[in-house]
Amino acid sequence: ATNEENNSVQASYFDGRIEQLNVNYKGQKVNNGQLLATIYSPNLVAAQQELITAASLKESQPALYQAVRNKLKKWKLSDTQIDAIESSGKVRDNFPVYATINGTVSEVMAREGDYIKQGQPILKVSNLNSVWADFDAYENQISNLKEVYNQKLSKTDWIIIRDQEL
Repeated sequence: ATNEENNSVQASYFDGRIEQLNVNYKGQKVNNGQLLATIYSPNLVAAQQELITAASLKESQPALYQAVRNKLKKWKLSDTQIDAIESSGKVRDNFPVYATINGTVSEVMAREGDYIKQGQPILKVSNLNSVWADFDAYENQISNLKEVYNQKLSKTDWIIIRDQEL
């Protein structure tokens, strides 16, 4: 079983519709910075238009210009992305969502075409460097059990307790 302490959720930073889900099955490896999904967000489209308008007024209304930039940053757009929108003067329809951790997908919580809210989970990702082993024992075997921490087992190892194979 996965170590629940090593599970993380990758969530959307903004409302929208998942146009493309690049990580879409359980067991798939995920790396920090990897493109997880592309989302169409009407709120981001409107905010980009606000940025383009505010950029033309930044000399006379610098507070408005900075407020619009900060709004986009809260949705996890980088300065590079914001600068590109501003310099091109063009609105992008779809935005990327990138992984913030390394791990293995343990659950896909959204699909292409789904409408999601800000903060809604897209994937559950687990770090499998540490896992839990769950097993059952009969009452008459309990005296043969002992606690073991940080035990390293491979797929072919047998669990040996007090020199007895179970």
